[in-house]
Amino acid sequence: TSTGIDIANGTGTIFNNSGTFTIDANTNLTLRGGIHTFDNADGSVEYARITSSGNVSIGGTANEYSNYTTLTINHDTNGGVLDIERNGNLVGELYTLSATDFGIQTGQATGAMRFRTNAGEVLTLLDTGNVGIGTSSPAENLHINGGTGNTTVLIESTDQYVWTSYKDNSSTANYTNSIGATGDNLQLISPTITLRTGSSTNTGTGDYGTERMRINSGGNVGIGTNTPATNLTVNGDMNLQ
Repeated sequence: TSTGIDIANGTGTIFNNSGTFTIDANTNLTLRGGIHTFDNADGSVEYARITSSGNVSIGGTANEYSNYTTLTINHDTNGGVLDIERNGNLVGELYTLSATDFGIQTGQATGAMRFRTNAGEVLTLLDTGNVGIGTSSPAENLHINGGTGNTTVLIESTDQYVWTSYKDNSSTANYTNSIGATGDNLQLISPTITLRTGSSTNTGTGDYGTERMRINSGGNVGIGTNTPATNLTVNGDMNLQ
């Protein structure tokens, strides 16, 4: 009727056949009651549920947490997917990869993930895989811009040692070449340590710059030579004062 249908104090069916039932609410549509479910035609499959505490489940059972409101999306085979669109275009997805793994993905091939606080963008992940902290256009795998701060990276451990290790496709082990600290002492560990001057680029192969000094695995130091035969080998002029 023009005044609507009121079902109270029990269970009621507004419409039940193979057609379509439309609720047209020009102002407000209010559903009142303990639990609301949305099922298939014969009620054998539940599609969605709103619990009495306001939690929503789609395809599963709503997770209930004290003092939280939840949205649960489930599929028994492949898990749930939450698509986020803008003007009909898929922008991002949240989804399950397995029973233990969770995925976040952009919807466009050239899309980026941008993590923001109220103060602005703090972390950027481009479609190339480059990660930027303090920059929205990272040029390398990890690009950190500390702004006016002079210390951009702090690496800390909870014991007396801390290390960062470096490896390429010819390194013999994961931790052969490391830079670290113990207490207030900086340490360099490598079979051979070389000091070079010059410039480098982010492409190409081979060594960059010109080698000026070397410490080999035996502890010999070479200046102007890469084959020091004694504790100190100098190839060139030396001025002792």
